[in-house]
Amino acid sequence: MATAAMNPEQKTALAADVEEARQQAESTTTTTSHYDPHMVRNSLIAGSVAGVTSTLACHPFDVIRTKMQAASMTSSTPSNPLRVVSQTFHNGGLRALYTGLALPLAAQAVYKATIFTVHNVTQKTLTEWKSTSSNTTTNETKDPLRTLQDQFVCGFVAGGVNAAFFVTPVEFVRNQLIKQHSLQVQQQQPQQPSQQAAFSGPLSVVRHTIRQAGIGGLWKGIGVTVARDSIGVGFFFASMQWCQDYFKTTTTNNNQQPQKPSLTTTILSGAVAGLTYWIVALPLDSVKTWVQSDMADSAFQAVRTSLETQGLRQTLVKLFAGFQVAYARGIPSAAITVTTYSLCYQAVRES
Repeated sequence: MATAAMNPEQKTALAADVEEARQQAESTTTTTSHYDPHMVRNSLIAGSVAGVTSTLACHPFDVIRTKMQAASMTSSTPSNPLRVVSQTFHNGGLRALYTGLALPLAAQAVYKATIFTVHNVTQKTLTEWKSTSSNTTTNETKDPLRTLQDQFVCGFVAGGVNAAFFVTPVEFVRNQLIKQHSLQVQQQQPQQPSQQAAFSGPLSVVRHTIRQAGIGGLWKGIGVTVARDSIGVGFFFASMQWCQDYFKTTTTNNNQQPQKPSLTTTILSGAVAGLTYWIVALPLDSVKTWVQSDMADSAFQAVRTSLETQGLRQTLVKLFAGFQVAYARGIPSAAITVTTYSLCYQAVRES
């Protein structure tokens, strides 16, 4: 029904439906910022805090997972997580478990701020488009952003933008540092550099890469990184929405106004989202590690080489190398991220 053809009563009813849809959208953790006039500012602040918090708690898992993925490219025997932890700790102590932390710690603030902000902006744009479309009926306007497809689209855009601009160079630097430490452990000479250039830290990797391949070298593996994060983050937000809908924790008060999900549901939905992300993204993450650790020039070459030399079955095993660590890390990290973001956003918005 076109807006111009509506009588005053119909326009009033449609306006009420749009307002109800906005309130419903604000009832979920992932859409708290839809109609906040300070949405971008609040998303940036809350996302930054969430990123730093989750990184401090979970970075050692990233180090171990990356070591297992890198080892899988040159060995047909799967790495044992506990053995990798033991070797890493023995050849560097607790500090080795935080190899390459400086750049990811700063970057995670940017990552999460970008993901949540772009997700919220995309979601707001999509909601407004649905609400103002001349072909939108009253029934279609009831709940414009509660579909899993819409959440996937918003997450897909957010993950792709974040990966293209920020994730690729940061993870390239981190993987180069982790690769160097792994080579030193294999040579059992932790105090001596390998045959490759010895990196003293993130800036050393950046300078060396720019000298060797130009600034574009820092974006090695961008294609597979964007694929991993666009698809993965899309499923992240869709599964989080599904979890909140499944537990039906969005209740109403005496005025029939939607309320926020409970803290328990927020934690659970974040955990489910983290697990879903890594189930979908882990194979692409393994290929990205091979490329960024200089084991292959491209994702296609990495997979083709593995198929030719070790066959389909062993390649599938290698693509899921480190799955124990990825899932063990992904669940608490996402729960921490979503919960911290939700609480911080609410605090900033009410301040």
